[in-house]
Amino acid sequence: MKSYLLHLLRHGIPEGHSRKQYIGVTNPPLSTNGIKLLQNLKTEYNYANPCAIFSSPLRRCMQTAEILFPGHEIHQISDLRECDFGDFEGKTASELEGLPDYQAFVKQGAAPPGGESNEQFAKRICTAFTQLVRDLLKQGIIETTVCTHGGVIMTLLAVYGLPQRNMLDWAAPFGQGYTIRITPSVWMRSGMIEVVGVYPQMPYDQTQEEERDSDILWAEKEE
Repeated sequence: MKSYLLHLLRHGIPEGHSRKQYIGVTNPPLSTNGIKLLQNLKTEYNYANPCAIFSSPLRRCMQTAEILFPGHEIHQISDLRECDFGDFEGKTASELEGLPDYQAFVKQGAAPPGGESNEQFAKRICTAFTQLVRDLLKQGIIETTVCTHGGVIMTLLAVYGLPQRNMLDWAAPFGQGYTIRITPSVWMRSGMIEVVGVYPQMPYDQTQEEERDSDILWAEKEE
């Protein structure tokens, strides 16, 4: 049965991250360290060669896609941008902790002033993801990469992913993410997707070498 692979990729490290600011729809570029990290990851891991590349329109995602997939056309999906933190954008938890609105946001998922609630955010990105899957199946695009945000990835996999896990279990490091398999019959019946591995993968020969080393260590322990 035909299936489709979709790689959910978190962007690189943006400016402001080291200061632990809320960065949702705020639009900083990648930091110098963020660019270096992606360049190093690209030399060490296999990001594959997807048929199509999609991205959040925010700069940190577009830059990530351009670094990892130079020369490819990148299609923007506006509703796969990060949560809008409203008046909390650019501020840190320590700056906000005394505010009642911030406590409601942290404890109940309420919308920050001028921003989105957890429910509004989830509804927006799930609608966009559902439409993306429909388009991929309709057009027969069998392998796709989507460069988006950590909150987007965690939320989508908590809603649609198998095995079913808590949202925080799907946290992804910068420049990495998960590969999911979409089986049309399963998607049509249940709206679920299968998480088949982390993304990117090590090159095949490197993976074999690490497995061999692991076997040697295991044998030594048994002796």
